[in-house]
Amino acid sequence: MKVLNQRGQTMIEYVLLLVVVLSLAAAFMNSDTYKKFVGKDSLLMQRLVKQMSYAYRHGRQGRGEDDLSNYSTDHDTYYNRDEGRSRFFTPIEAYPP
Repeated sequence: MKVLNQRGQTMIEYVLLLVVVLSLAAAFMNSDTYKKFVGKDSLLMQRLVKQMSYAYRHGRQGRGEDDLSNYSTDHDTYYNRDEGRSRFFTPIEAYPP
């Protein structure tokens, strides 16, 4: 029996395998269960948005509901109580006039 030319067989097999994997991924990502867990309006995304927007605005972890900030004293993100100084830097000497 004569052996046929099989140069492209491996490439075809990998393309078919890629098509199968992509089809399974598309079916999984379009399922209602996936959208309920990670979708735009899911509970997980709502919590992440709340937490990230609070951290961006206040410079520390939190969600907003548990924010008991008192801005009449030193703010946590401005003054480091452990080191006794601000996290912002200033020049050692005053600028010349």
